[in-house]
Amino acid sequence: MCTRYLGFVLLAWLLGLIHAQNDGLACSAPVLSGGYFVPEQQLYADGVTLTYACDSGRKPVVEGWWATIKCQDGEWSHTPQCIDENACLPPTIPNGKYTESPNGLYDDKQQIQVTCNDGYELVGHSSSTRCSKGSWSPVLVCDKRVNACSEPSKILHAVIINQRPQEVYPDNFELRYECEDGYSSTGANSITCNDGTWTTGPNCTAKCVIHELKQLKLYETSTITLKMGEMRYFQCIWEDFIRPLKCTNRGLLTSYNCCHNNDIQRGYCGPDRLRYKVLLSGSITSVS
Repeated sequence: MCTRYLGFVLLAWLLGLIHAQNDGLACSAPVLSGGYFVPEQQLYADGVTLTYACDSGRKPVVEGWWATIKCQDGEWSHTPQCIDENACLPPTIPNGKYTESPNGLYDDKQQIQVTCNDGYELVGHSSSTRCSKGSWSPVLVCDKRVNACSEPSKILHAVIINQRPQEVYPDNFELRYECEDGYSSTGANSITCNDGTWTTGPNCTAKCVIHELKQLKLYETSTITLKMGEMRYFQCIWEDFIRPLKCTNRGLLTSYNCCHNNDIQRGYCGPDRLRYKVLLSGSITSVS
């Protein structure tokens, strides 16, 4: 006890040498039941770090046998408190959860049940831990399940629409995707965690979306959508005339002349002298 006290006094003295010099508001002396401050004053300058410890049989409401608070523009960083040395602070269990105590503390011999987040499981055979003289026993750990999946690889030009990103996903969990503007999906629009492995997801490829059809002299009045690499034939505004359109890589629309059906069958219909670049907004502009 003597060694602990001397160490505390030395630490308090060192911290007292280091404090901010500014024009912030000073703090009044804090109140602490069952403990003491070093140094003890009526007023503390802004930026000062004050050390406190507790009487025999008690401990600060933080980890360790002494604690610090800091004056921050007239307010202390937290309220100092001394508790029974056999009481327990809330356990830290990554990816685990339990019923929290209303006052944030747990009495000696108090027991709590622990469950793990989805995709995790408790290591060992116990699902409960007990407060024993200020410490938790046993120490519970939530580890990733063998059949859980890690975060999936990025799918180009696709975004997840039903879930925020997380490190681990439980077995049978489904993630749904949609392609970015200007891209269309082939294959499944979702992936599923299957015994630790993700199923195959969508393939988002560039597409051509055409709204302004008058420039192409087409009979169509509704929007035209072509997948990358797709060629389709559309009726021109003249009877028996057809215009082939092809969506090439990166959203470029290759237009062919409006040709008569007979010329198309004979192979006389050649590419138009203009190419049309399809913008993401759906409008088209001619380019050389």
